[in-house]
Amino acid sequence: MEPREFTRRRARISLSLPIRVFCRESAGYEWTEQSRLVDVTQFGAGFTLRRPVDVGRVIKLIIPLPSQLRCFGHAEPMYSVWSLVRHSSAIAAAEQQQSTRFRVGVGFIGKQAPASYVADPTLRYEPLPIRVGQNTRWKLSRPQQPSNGEKRDCCSRGR
Repeated sequence: MEPREFTRRRARISLSLPIRVFCRESAGYEWTEQSRLVDVTQFGAGFTLRRPVDVGRVIKLIIPLPSQLRCFGHAEPMYSVWSLVRHSSAIAAAEQQQSTRFRVGVGFIGKQAPASYVADPTLRYEPLPIRVGQNTRWKLSRPQQPSNGEKRDCCSRGR
């Protein structure tokens, strides 16, 4: 199989802003972590976390993002955007770090979480590309659930 060639619509901008990440892993368990952006575009962001997060998971980010990088909420002091985890991988710990960090890349999906996520936060999603003229956009495909109780973990499979 040939590797897919991936081109971004917008170049990533290095921008180290504080970020708050909210993740609801089940009806009874959620966590919050504060970190910093590594880079950002109008359509997504990259950052690091102290814990792994599954590819396909929907998370909420709150960022003091400049208005020119937002798709909505331009007058609000903080940009609250739901996002789809597209990439998550362990990165080598620096000497001064006690534990492994994880590099996470997300695509912004909007102001509201998908209705299916609200009903079941354990669901995982995959982007479905849509061709619109010369551009390719994406929407969330039907939720993908792990089979046979298997947890779909980004890190246990070397992704």
